[in-house]
Amino acid sequence: MLKFGTHTVKLASGFVTYPTVLTPEHLPGFGYNEFNYIGDVYSSLTPDDRVIFLLRHSERPSETGSSVPLTTAGIQYATAVGEALSGGIVSPNDTVYASTTPVRTRQTAQYIATGRGDSNFSTLDSIDTSHASEISGSLFTSSTNWPLVSKYSCRFDEMTASELTQFNDKDSTALKLINDLIAALGTKKMGVFISHDFLLVPMSSWCADSQLDLNFYDSGKQNWICYIAGVAIVLRDKHVYTTPVYSIICEPGANGYKGIMHGYGNIL
Repeated sequence: MLKFGTHTVKLASGFVTYPTVLTPEHLPGFGYNEFNYIGDVYSSLTPDDRVIFLLRHSERPSETGSSVPLTTAGIQYATAVGEALSGGIVSPNDTVYASTTPVRTRQTAQYIATGRGDSNFSTLDSIDTSHASEISGSLFTSSTNWPLVSKYSCRFDEMTASELTQFNDKDSTALKLINDLIAALGTKKMGVFISHDFLLVPMSSWCADSQLDLNFYDSGKQNWICYIAGVAIVLRDKHVYTTPVYSIICEPGANGYKGIMHGYGNIL
């Protein structure tokens, strides 16, 4: 493991220092080149673990404005995620719920909290948006070119010098994001941070050593990240582990597989 720094967090029991690594450690027991079911990751946590879930928002209509709410199905999906994260090692309300400012991201966090039974976070206003700039979709790039973002995420070595000027350094951006999330977690046991696909495509790919099939860039493919998919970051025994996660269960087939979907906004 290649270290080049540490990150210290103050807990009730004292200060804990987590290593910052150039290549993330993969969560033991879970595949790093596939999306793993979020409920399985949560149920595998040990009593001393702390966990952060950084996820794309739930299903929205075709509109993308900041005031556009989730669909009825999107609300159901987010609530189901909360149910999958209920019980276990995290006590009620011992969770940070944070998102970017659009209604769809705040609603996703809100309904995950509702599904978990966290009564302190049952309204849009209860969702913390103070970390919006740290979890925005523009951290890796401000480009909205879908194939190019996919190429950066999955085929980085094939990018031209001109293309690279539109993107930030992948390693340092991902590491800063992880450290920012750990800091935002504070003393809470779990963090649920809701963002957008332009953040989660490169981030989930980075956590999987670029092994995820998110190659919208490939001719004939339109693979993209599914709603409420992203990454889990597990803090355990002074280690930081990551794994890609999905939330919406589906069968292999023409519409995609697990956390991967085909198309711009089609839900699996």
